[in-house]
Amino acid sequence: MTILSGEYRNANTSTTTGATYIAGNLVNNGIFTNLGAVVLGSATTSSSTALSITASSQSQTISGTGIFQNLTTSSTANLSSLTVNNSNATGVTLAVPLSLSGTLTITAGKINTTATN
Repeated sequence: MTILSGEYRNANTSTTTGATYIAGNLVNNGIFTNLGAVVLGSATTSSSTALSITASSQSQTISGTGIFQNLTTSSTANLSSLTVNNSNATGVTLAVPLSLSGTLTITAGKINTTATN
């Protein structure tokens, strides 16, 4: 997912339908507002009412110069919660500092950080 400018907004907070699923990289050069979970993994429809989540097989990066926020006003963190489900040996790289107001779930894989994030 690449946000060049403007805003991506997911205002749904449901744990089952409110998540944003990303199988590749997240590059944010605008505003990323997500009130629900962010899931780094592959989501496929398994029925008319359910998703099947599998590990992403490619390395993933969260990067960009934009704003990450968990609320549209008075943001308390960059993300509400983050789930990592990644089977690539490189895993997920956080190229920007991120804070969570909720939970970090590592289903599979690893998270790479630097001294600034």
